[in-house]
Amino acid sequence: MLNAFVYFDFEEIAFGEPDDEEYIDLKNYEKNPERAAYGWTSNNSIYARLGMDYEPACDRIRSNGEPGFAWLDNMRSFGRMNGRYFKANAVPQNVVCNYR
Repeated sequence: MLNAFVYFDFEEIAFGEPDDEEYIDLKNYEKNPERAAYGWTSNNSIYARLGMDYEPACDRIRSNGEPGFAWLDNMRSFGRMNGRYFKANAVPQNVVCNYR
């Protein structure tokens, strides 16, 4: 089940659980041909956890480039990890601060 959509500067990020097969197959246009016309407009990520089984998500990444991985502890501790340290202020569970 989809947990959140976050919009920043015309970017859309969707977050879902790693064990949600329907969610991680959203960009599999063989399974979801009706999404082919607009599916590219979303960046889909899963809530990643250290030690989890990454293989199901990696299979999808190899075939269609998504989902991405979102480690909430890192987002809460560092905000955006782009070479600049930024301490996010109270990042909720399903919101990523995308500062530029």
